[in-house]
Amino acid sequence: MVESEDRKQKTEDRIDISDLMDKPFKEDGRGPEFYDCAGLFYEIAKRLGRYLPQYDTPKTDEEKNELFVTVKDLNFVRLKGPEEWCAVIFRLWDDEGREKWHIGHVMPGCRRFIHITENTSVCTTSLQHKHWKIFFEGFYRYG
Repeated sequence: MVESEDRKQKTEDRIDISDLMDKPFKEDGRGPEFYDCAGLFYEIAKRLGRYLPQYDTPKTDEEKNELFVTVKDLNFVRLKGPEEWCAVIFRLWDDEGREKWHIGHVMPGCRRFIHITENTSVCTTSLQHKHWKIFFEGFYRYG
């Protein structure tokens, strides 16, 4: 068991994400040319050997609620602090006051996360950045 955990950690340390950097945003983008935050999350999870069910970006409140119920059943475990390659989730609101969610992966060293938004291409950002600290919801590991 310990040996497989060590091997898994070494694999996670070695994943190459350089080809993802600066890829542009597109809603429901699932790669390889365009991504949204969920698509980028799925792609990195796949490179880490974690195959998660994929969902389209929900458009209505009903679809969002349905997706969050489904995601709860995927065994994500809330963490007390960041771990390398864990999920980091943010809770945002758009200009009309509607709730939106954003997801990324914590990078090795646990100081930055990789993500994409409508206004940026794939990039890394400090977990301490004042904008993201305000909207921070939690760190999660896929159980």
